[in-house]
Amino acid sequence: MQVHQASLSTVLRYLETEGQRPLEVHERDFRKLLRLVSRFHPLGAGTRLLEVGIGTGWFLVLCARNGLECVGLDISPELIDFVGKRAAQSSVRLDLRLGNIEETALDRGAFDVVVAESVFEHVEDWRRGLANVAASLRPGGVLIFCSTNRFSPWSGEFPQLPLYGWLPNRIRYWLRRTLEGPDVMRLGIDFHQFTYGTVRQALQETGFSRVYDIADLLDPERLNQPTWWKVALLRAMRRSPIVKRIMLTFWPATELVAVK
Repeated sequence: MQVHQASLSTVLRYLETEGQRPLEVHERDFRKLLRLVSRFHPLGAGTRLLEVGIGTGWFLVLCARNGLECVGLDISPELIDFVGKRAAQSSVRLDLRLGNIEETALDRGAFDVVVAESVFEHVEDWRRGLANVAASLRPGGVLIFCSTNRFSPWSGEFPQLPLYGWLPNRIRYWLRRTLEGPDVMRLGIDFHQFTYGTVRQALQETGFSRVYDIADLLDPERLNQPTWWKVALLRAMRRSPIVKRIMLTFWPATELVAVK
C-alpha cells in the first residue's frame, strides 16, 4: 500500500459515517477482542500493542484507557489526524505513525500483540507485510488476523453483492471503481480474497509456531447466544476434519490467532 498525502474521497466518506460513532458503541467489541487476546498473552501495564490500520481509533483509545502502550500504523494522514484528536479528547497517549506495513521499519521484538483486522486484504505485498509483523513481535507474541474469505457467500467488502469474493480481480476492481470512484483503488480496494489454508501456511512459513482458526477459538459450550444448531455445528467442526474444511471454506471471514 502506498502512503497517501492527498485527501481521498473514500476516507472522507468513511469518517462521515464511522467517525461520528461514540466510543461507547464499540465497548462490547473491544471487550470481546481483549478477551481473545488475553487467552494467549497476559495484558496489563507495559503491554505493547500495535494496530495495523487504525480506522477511527476506537480500539487504540480504549486499549490506552486500560493501561496498554499503543502504537497505530496507517497509510492515511487524515485518519492519523482524526485518531490523534480523538486520543487528545480522551486524555490518552498514542504513538501514531504514517506508513505501510510492507515498508515501515518496526523495531524487532518490540510488541507483545499486533492486531490487524480488515487490513491485509488491502495490502498489495501482504506476505512482506506479514513478515514485518512477525519480526516486530517478541517471542510468545500474538497476532490477531481477520480478513476476507474468498468463498464466503457474503463479503464485508461489498455486502450488497452475493458471491463478491468469487469474482476475478479485474471484475471486482471495475465494479468498485464504477460505483465508488477511482480513489477506491488507492485506499479501500480488496487486492486479495484469502482462504484459511493460504494464510495459515504463510503464517507458519513466516515463523509463527502456533496458528488457531475459528474452530479452535469458538468454544461450543461458551457461546454468547447458544442455539442447538450452533453448538452442534462447532462440535462437528472439532470432531471432523471434513466438516471443518467445508465450514472454513464458506466462513464469513478468515479469522486466525498466531503465536510466535
